[in-house]
Amino acid sequence: MFDNQTIIILLISMIVIIGVTILENKKRGQKERKKTIDVNPNEYKSKFILTPNEKSQYNYLKIIIQKLELTLFVKVRLADIVEPTTSNYAAFNKIKSKHVDFIVCLNCNSKLDTFLE
Repeated sequence: MFDNQTIIILLISMIVIIGVTILENKKRGQKERKKTIDVNPNEYKSKFILTPNEKSQYNYLKIIIQKLELTLFVKVRLADIVEPTTSNYAAFNKIKSKHVDFIVCLNCNSKLDTFLE
């Protein structure tokens, strides 16, 4: 059916295709690894989540919230709780790096009740 020369050409072609596929996968893996952030732990130090004033407010709010059986969250990104009414990137960009200090939610369904800055 096939002569030896045709079989050899087909085998070489398959080996080349497999080799190219392996190289492409390695390149893709290297690109994905480059996306990770190389962080030196000595370059950073931990800090408090809340300022002293916010901590005082938190302690006061926590007492009230527990009595009302609500949930209190701190330092939530605004874009995680509201979104623009349209697919407008300019509107999203205005809120993407903003946060609110406190959010009060109903316990039963985590619906946003109110937020405080």
